[in-house]
Amino acid sequence: MNAETSTPTRRTCRPGWPPRAAAPRPWTSPHCAPASICASPALCSDEYSLTLSAPVEMEGRFAGVAAADVYLRHFEAAVMPMLRRLPGPAHLVNARGRVTASADPAHLAGSLTKGPDFAAVLERARPARYRGLRMVPCRDIPLVLVISAR
Repeated sequence: MNAETSTPTRRTCRPGWPPRAAAPRPWTSPHCAPASICASPALCSDEYSLTLSAPVEMEGRFAGVAAADVYLRHFEAAVMPMLRRLPGPAHLVNARGRVTASADPAHLAGSLTKGPDFAAVLERARPARYRGLRMVPCRDIPLVLVISAR
């Protein structure tokens, strides 16, 4: 994912990546904001991936960052049972409308959902509606749950 846009990106490693000078860094995307989804070359594959990160505090003080690179296909498999239990076809999108997981055949993972202002839904941090869609911002991660009317 691109840290500034939360857009899934396909990335293939180039020879010599990561540079030896960069190896000691504790994460490969230092520009990632807490609880963000961003691009990470660490997986070195030609698949969509998510880098999820969050600040770690100990006794109220910043202690570091916890991060995990997750293939989009694994993320989708993990959330699919929950999406299928919802009252209508559902999918998860980022601020730009890029589908990260879907139980709705009309919205495949990696595709773009156009129309609603998903960034505004995330910014307001409360549910919204748009032309028969119910949009619910996810807590602590920059994704919106989109549920279509049956």
